[in-house]
Amino acid sequence: MNTIPKRHGSGWVHQGFRTEARKVIDDILDWAKKNKGKDIYVTGHSLGAAMALYVTQELEYAGFPPKLLMSYGQPRLGNADYVDNIKTQHYRFVNCNDLVTHVPPRALLFKHHGKLCYINFYGNIRPVTSWQRFKDQMRGRIRAWKKGQLS
Repeated sequence: MNTIPKRHGSGWVHQGFRTEARKVIDDILDWAKKNKGKDIYVTGHSLGAAMALYVTQELEYAGFPPKLLMSYGQPRLGNADYVDNIKTQHYRFVNCNDLVTHVPPRALLFKHHGKLCYINFYGNIRPVTSWQRFKDQMRGRIRAWKKGQLS
């Protein structure tokens, strides 16, 4: 919930996500230094996905750019100045009705990074359009209502 942006590198990042990632970054950088020349792959889900993006940026800055970043259900981590400077290839998987991927709000100038891989209601990766999102939201609501749930 600590969405107050904190200055970091070339931009601003979500302070809460940064705080969590800072808990593991020293161990990760130590490992990278001891294993120079090895390919590094970074992944994470939800909070772990935001941390993975932060770690990727830190690895790049330290001279150990990851080969690939794969994130699942990732919230937005930083502003455009921050995320636009991350160069690692990144595939960002988003389940159609996952609310986590919509926080913090764009209105606070947070931005996503990476190639969006949108997973529709049926579990297929599809190009995302407004119409696709609308259909998936309706399908999700109908399924919830049939189960007697609000959402």
